[in-house]
Amino acid sequence: TALGYTALQASDTASHNVAIGKAALLSDTKGAQSVAVGANALQSQNFTTATNTFNVAVGYFAGQQLTTGQFNVLIGGQAGDALTDSDQNIAIGYNALTADTMGRKSVAIGASALKTQNFSTNTSSFNVAIGADAGQAVTTGEQNTLVGAQAGDALTTSTGNVALGYNALSTATTGNLNVAVGNSALANSTASNNTAIGFAANQLNTTGSSNVSVGYVALNANTTGSDNTAVG
Repeated sequence: TALGYTALQASDTASHNVAIGKAALLSDTKGAQSVAVGANALQSQNFTTATNTFNVAVGYFAGQQLTTGQFNVLIGGQAGDALTDSDQNIAIGYNALTADTMGRKSVAIGASALKTQNFSTNTSSFNVAIGADAGQAVTTGEQNTLVGAQAGDALTTSTGNVALGYNALSTATTGNLNVAVGNSALANSTASNNTAIGFAANQLNTTGSSNVSVGYVALNANTTGSDNTAVG
């Protein structure tokens, strides 16, 4: 099904595709079972052998540069629009996962979620960012789970962090293996190996590491101390 100027224009034996919008699925010759809705959605996708792609791109420029990637769901203006040979990504929201070219297995839900992530080689990032601006500065960090508006929004190359709650772990740029659960938990920390659970838990921490704080504003005044435990 094709509707729009040059939509599905290059198709010869491609089948079971839906292309709606100017230049949607413009280049594909033999790919099958793709859905492209929006101007330039999946514009560059092109499989030269019969392939079930199972790509879904909905939105202006969604998945525009995707060439031979498969199993991607890209919904929103410019969602995943730089991906090329990338597989199994989910990007929902304006500018979600907009810079990545070769990353795989990322989930970005929310405007600008993971918008800076960019792997230049085929890499399974296993990053999950849900919320407006969640993980927006992540570049090559991996295995981060960031849920909440601005959760982990300053992280760049960090690995193995968990941030759950508005503004959780929002200042850390390179800290690793932190767990921040609760609004503003570890909000100012740039260190590693901290666990903070509760509203504003260890909120003022900057460079202290290996702290455990559980409870409302637990260990809240600590700034540079390490190896502390506060519960309650």
